Amino acid sequence: MRSYLVERGKAVKRTYSVIDSNQTRKMAVAESNCISTLRQIYKVIQAAYDDRPEYEKDAWDVRKMGVKINLSTSSYTISFTKLHQSWLYQAAKKFISYTLSTNSYNNALNRMTALNKFSGFLRKYHPLLKGSDIDRPLVVEYLSCLVKVNLSKKSRGDYITNLKIFLKLCAREGWATVPNKELIYQEDTPQPDKHLPRYIPQFVLEQLNQHLDALPPYIMRMVIVHQECGRRINELCTLPLNCVLPDANGDYFLHYKNSKMNREKTIPTGQTHLIFRMLTG
Repeated sequence: MRSYLVERGKAVKRTYSVIDSNQTRKMAVAESNCISTLRQIYKVIQAAYDDRPEYEKDAWDVRKMGVKINLSTSSYTISFTKLHQSWLYQAAKKFISYTLSTNSYNNALNRMTALNKFSGFLRKYHPLLKGSDIDRPLVVEYLSCLVKVNLSKKSRGDYITNLKIFLKLCAREGWATVPNKELIYQEDTPQPDKHLPRYIPQFVLEQLNQHLDALPPYIMRMVIVHQECGRRINELCTLPLNCVLPDANGDYFLHYKNSKMNREKTIPTGQTHLIFRMLTG
């Protein structure tokens, strides 16, 4: 399809604007709509005719595995296609399956990302390496490579910690033939930098609040709750209709599910009557 579009001069890529971590607007380039649409059609047809159990596939739809996902996001798959070593591929499936049974879907995604990174390192520098060949010098080399690719300390820490858990469980559960000894130490994990909070200027908040009526009702309500209660965006998007509860004294409390701790919580609201009116009106 790409060759066909190129030959006829119709391989038009589309551009769109994004905002990076520094709040700077940049232009990004994506494939033409023809390619992206064809890819989606292929995925739908492939999923419809692939009746294998999810555990046998290269990509898992966790919704079919009974895993709870956050309804505010469109992510629901875990792919193993970026693992280039057969021993790592087989062990990763058991590791991620175990993670889904004991941790959250997001935690499983983070661990999968860490394994993808390690697999890419092995493919580039040690393509013939087996699990039993992993030793401390290899780990030190990997730590140096993570520094060279200019990752943040938090990302490096996540990759290292999740790889440490993976190797430990592989040795304990027999998922892969890896050395049954400590290869990654606590001091290998960099401590993330502590950043000062970035407050929104008061005059910006005042401008926003002056134009709240111009927002769609559900966005307006989320903005107010966020200002008064400071919830995460995924927690705001999944608030139930009866999330504001009064107590015996007539004060209102916000009842929500803490996505990070996976438990329900109740906190006092700020401008109680205003929030209650916006949510129920």
